[in-house]
Amino acid sequence: MSETDREARFAAPVRLCCGQRHFGALCPDGKVMCCLCFERVTLAELSETVDGQLTDVCKTCYENEAVAS
Repeated sequence: MSETDREARFAAPVRLCCGQRHFGALCPDGKVMCCLCFERVTLAELSETVDGQLTDVCKTCYENEAVAS
């Protein structure tokens, strides 16, 4: 591992979602954290907007929010 790679790896913050160092919301194991229930889910388990964009809310929480409103 080069010095630049080592510096980049340790520059990433330790994330609460998985306890590992990484940039962005996507964990090294391919999961993300729902912003409502804080469960770690796969990308397939995230809700989508009308135009097909993924949100940061899991499908279960999205459905629960729709029922509650």
